[in-house]
Order: sequence, then structure tokens, then C-alpha cells
Amino acid sequence: MGPNFLKMLDKFADRYDFPVLDNENMPMVACKVSLYADKSEWILFFEIISCTANAENNVYAFGSHIKEPGLQISLDAYVTITMDDEDDYLQDLLQYEKRSDLSIYVNHHKLSVDLSEGIIENINKPEGNPSDLLLVRVIYEQNPNHFWLAKKELFDSVERKELPLVFEATEWEHPDIVNGEKPSDSEFFKALAKRLDDEDMEITTGRVNTDWLNWLAEYKLVESDEEPKMIKTEIQETGFKEVYRVTDYTALYKIDFLGPYGWIAKAYAEFGPDMKNSFILNISEDIEEDLNLISQKYQKEDGTITTDSMDEEFLEVLAMEADQGYLSIVFLFVKGEYDKSNETVKVPKGGSMLHVGIRWRGCILGGKRGEYLESTGGSSLSDNYEFKRNLGMYLTSGLSNLDLEESILEVEKRITDALNYDQRLWKEKELSNVKLRVRASKVNKTYRLGDVFQIYLRESRLYAYGIVLKKNDSIDLFGYLQSFTKNELSVLELENIIEKKKFCMIADSGSSGIKSREWKRVFHYGDIVLSEEEINKIEYIDVENEGVLRPNQWTYRKIIGDPSSGSWDGEVISETEAKAIQNPYGTSGQGWIEGYLEYLVLGKSVSEYKKRG
Repeated sequence: MGPNFLKMLDKFADRYDFPVLDNENMPMVACKVSLYADKSEWILFFEIISCTANAENNVYAFGSHIKEPGLQISLDAYVTITMDDEDDYLQDLLQYEKRSDLSIYVNHHKLSVDLSEGIIENINKPEGNPSDLLLVRVIYEQNPNHFWLAKKELFDSVERKELPLVFEATEWEHPDIVNGEKPSDSEFFKALAKRLDDEDMEITTGRVNTDWLNWLAEYKLVESDEEPKMIKTEIQETGFKEVYRVTDYTALYKIDFLGPYGWIAKAYAEFGPDMKNSFILNISEDIEEDLNLISQKYQKEDGTITTDSMDEEFLEVLAMEADQGYLSIVFLFVKGEYDKSNETVKVPKGGSMLHVGIRWRGCILGGKRGEYLESTGGSSLSDNYEFKRNLGMYLTSGLSNLDLEESILEVEKRITDALNYDQRLWKEKELSNVKLRVRASKVNKTYRLGDVFQIYLRESRLYAYGIVLKKNDSIDLFGYLQSFTKNELSVLELENIIEKKKFCMIADSGSSGIKSREWKRVFHYGDIVLSEEEINKIEYIDVENEGVLRPNQWTYRKIIGDPSSGSWDGEVISETEAKAIQNPYGTSGQGWIEGYLEYLVLGKSVSEYKKRG
């Protein structure tokens, strides 16, 4: 049962229908995992206590016999002051003169809690009144066992018979889903998988990271009347077209809302008035009921809902549905066209689209450069790639090693000087000094479109470079620069080569060099280097001999567009023609890539390397 266990968890993590502990829309208070199993069945439950407008217990379940794994129920109004939660506000608890023995209800069970001044004052938090989230955490710490559902309640949620408890914990190693980690990367979930196949296997929790403060922004601990801050950052979202079924855009921006709650109102103020129509794909069973409750007019056809207009309440409903996993795809467009035959939405000339973010406080804005997109969403200097590059050059000019203490001190001084450029901005305060916090670098197994890596070729003792040109589930296409140097190139020099599209080789590449950190990440290049049309015209070479009977007789095939398609479909060409194509067919690991590059340094070809003895 173990292998299927990890495959199921990874599958639903890819869909975001799996606990995301740093979910901005459902900030976590506490969490628990429980594994139940016998010889023929297993069920894994997660309970995620979160708090926004009120406390909730979000129950996820995965199992060998569960009809619909993922989020099962969200029990809201989980912590209340009275049994009637209609007008309950947890902040009212702070209005009592005597707060050392207050009565509250957790999942309709009456408990007592101490919220006296001494308790609140001893909490390490920013200046301000404690937020509802922090109050729920205090209540939890004083009554931890009362927050979790009984065994019968858990099994009722999935309509399965009760199984024996194998393991439960509130501390374990949980994957960072947003940053690409999977359950199968966690030693804890690996141990659970092994335990399902071997009853004597000891379950280890791995590197425990489920402490609530590990996944929480500090500002969420206090109440604030400030408006959320909107940050717009250009991104290269790998596979966006394929996953979200949207076409005809040339730029994507991630819109984040930092600060207090109320980001929906901020998002609507920025984007809502310009919305003309919307498309909701992969609809849930409940969405029509929710739209009817707010009197939203819509049309439904072939499993797709469209609307002609929107308001803030509509946006809030969509964000809530998407966040809870009921809607995996939500689109709002300034102008949009739905292609029924391809089941895709097209961004037309002069239009743009807004994709409501799933499990983060924000959205993705997409459109065409130079049109509506450029004037939308509060663009600022910090969004500008060239500005960030120049800022980085200023801060690090003349510094070759930032590991040195004197280099860090110099950067701190430059930042301080820059922020003090106009001291009137500080009003009644002054900036004394900026301090940088550094830590040992982590092994980053993930990479994205536009990442540039430095490769040291040991035989020739030269530096080579590669950039990710395309990345999705089926291909990791790297372009290797036409540059082999004894000294490391600067970012500006690399940008110049990339802009001119000077590549010596393009290949579907493995990632072992990145995971081992032998290929060093240099920077992220912000623009699209090759269009999909250009990528589809790339020629690759495959070389095969005739086997044992004719080992010296070689066949050369040219494959166009897809380096992993069937090579037998390729055109047979001459050896001379083959030597002119330097892009290897198939997926090449670190050793093969570095071997190809070593041959190219010597003026030899990829086909010659494939034929080496």
C-alpha cells in the first residue's frame, strides 16, 4: 500500500487539494495528522485549525477506499463566545474587566480560558491588540485536546467504518507545497508509507516544521486598520497555459497583498471596475448555489459558467471557493473569448485576464505588453527588471564575495545611505542602520523558466552557462550559451549573450547538477527568450548504430520540435548534416550534458560524442 500512498498524496498536493500550511487565506493556528489502517484499508486525516473572520477546522482525508480524497469538511464558527454565533466577535473577550476565567465554546463544547493582561502582555508580538488568530492560538494552547474531532466524527466525514489508530501527531515534517515540495520529499510521509507495508516499522517525524509561527507572517498576530499593500511582480509561470487553459498573453504578473485582512476589497478597487465578463472553469457543486445567494446573473454551458459583470461580493465568493479547493480554476477577464473546441480562454487584443489565486492572498494578472496590462495594477519601480538589476549592481559593485563580513557591512551601509537619501520621508523617525540576516544556503531542488546556471567543465577547466527555456511536466529545455571562458562572466555579460540568443546547444536536460549544486544558480532572466513557435522549430539529432552485426554502421535522424518524441519518426540524414545539428535528441543527464559541452569546446559535434567508444 505504501507506493500508492505517496502517489496519492503527491497527486493531490499538485492540485493544491492538500494542506498548505502557509495558506495566506487560511492562516494556520494548529494542525494534526492521524493515520488509521488495517491490513486492507488506510485513511490519513489532517485537521488544520485556521482563523480569518472566524476559526475553522478544515478536515482533509486521503485513503485507499475514499471516493473523493482531499478537503472533506470546513467547520466554521469553531471558536465562539456563546452557543449562538450570529453576533460573536472574539475581540469582545478583551472588553471584560476580569479575564482570568472566561467561558468560550470550541466546536460547541464549553471551556474556560485565561486572557488576563499578564497572559496577553507576555506574548511576543508586534505592537497592537491581539488579532482573532492570536486569541484562538492562546485558547488552543490552554485547551489543546479539545480542538480535535473525535474518531467517530472523522470517519463520519468520509462515510467509512472506523479503523485502528496507527499514528497521530501535531509535529511532523510537512512539505512546502507552494515552493514545489511534495509529500514524497518528506521523511515523515515516507515513514508512514513504509509503516503501511511493515507493522514493525518505526515511524519517524523527520525534520519537524509544523510549529504555527513557521508558516505565519508576523503582522497576522495583531489587529490593524491599515489597507493591505499590493505588490506586483512579473513572473514566468511554468505551464500556465496548459494548467489553466488560457492563451494569447505575453506577460504574467503575480499580485500579492501584504498586510492586514481585507485584500478582496483592495483587489476589487484595483481591478473590479474594469471587468467586463468572467469565466469559471471546473465548477464545483456548490458554486451555483453561492451565486444565486448573492443574486449574481450567469450562464452555464458545457460545465463552464460565464458572467457579464462582477462586484466585490462576487469576487469574494470566487476567492473563498477557490481557496477551499472547490474551484481549481477561476478566471476574471477584462475581455475574454471562450474557445469551446479547445476548452481554452483567449485574451484578445487590448484585453487582460485576472486569475484569482488559489491558496494565497492575491491573483495572477496576464495580458499583452504595451496594452491594457501595463497600466493596470499599480506598477512601480520595484516591478521593473532593469531597475532591480541596476539596484543589485549598485549594492554589490566592487564586492566579489558576499560571504565576507566586511562585504556585508558595506552592503548594509549602502542600503542605509540610499534610504536616507531624502530624510523627510522618515517624518518623526530616523534610520540608524540596516542589518542583513544571512544563513547557510539550502539545497534548492526547484528551478523555473528563465533561471540561469553556471557549469564548470573539469576537463577543459572552463565555465559554461545554461538557461531554462521551457519547463513543464514533460520537458526541461535548457539553452547552453555560446560561451566558454576561464573566468566567470558577469550578469550583464550573460544577459547580452541571452538577448542575442547565442546558443551552442539546446537540450532536454536532467536536474541532478542543480540538485547537487554542482551547477550554480546565477540569476533569473525576466524575459521570454524563445517563443513557443521558435521552440517548435528546433532541430535535434539522434545517432544509432546497427548493433552487434554492424557496429560501425550509423544512422542519423533529425527530429524537429520535440526532443522526446519517437525518433523513428525523424528524417534520416547524412553524417555531414548531422554534425551541423548540435542539439541532442532525448533527455540528457548531467554527465551527458557536460560531455557534449566538452566536445563542443574542442570543436567537435554532439553526434561525434554520441558515437564515442
